[in-house]
Amino acid sequence: HCVCASAKRERKKRKEGRKEGFAVAESRKRRKMEVISHAMADFESVCEFALQTFCDNTGWETGELWLMRESTKRLECIPRRHIPRGQAGRTREEKELAEITESLVLKKGSDIAGEVCEASMWKWMSDITDMSGPRTSALLNAGYNTAAAVPIFIANTEHAERLPPSSGALVFLSKEKKEEELQVIQFATAVSHKISNYLFMQ
Repeated sequence: HCVCASAKRERKKRKEGRKEGFAVAESRKRRKMEVISHAMADFESVCEFALQTFCDNTGWETGELWLMRESTKRLECIPRRHIPRGQAGRTREEKELAEITESLVLKKGSDIAGEVCEASMWKWMSDITDMSGPRTSALLNAGYNTAAAVPIFIANTEHAERLPPSSGALVFLSKEKKEEELQVIQFATAVSHKISNYLFMQ
């Protein structure tokens, strides 16, 4: 009887230990998910602020951040900032463009985002008619004429002698036909560096 009672106590102890271990694991998992959620919220806030700052100060209507997913080596649009003219808001064509953009997965070389990511160099397109990629028609239908983009490097590039391969691109869109302006590219590059350094520190 003593042996049976001892065995029962041991089984009960192991069972309680497993429950406690499971509870601890679940608690750690929840905390980890909370940390990830807060980090993503902070990241999106930083990007939204950066895109809005550029658009507000340059008159470009839309800013986009495209980042490469390591598992697929494809670009996805993370936050997209639209600045409507006056109080008009988005048109039907602009909403369709937003839906297309947010669902796209781009390979390097496709769209201005993919071209910039592939070349690791900025690009300016005063006429987007010749832009390669699946959303050119949607851009034109929404009234956009000009696009500019700079690469994103997930590294601290402030004092780097050689840039690493780019991991994404900042894209800005304008309905006005704009000729190339180095000052705008420099501003966009400064915004890109801020986001790059933020990502590098995470």
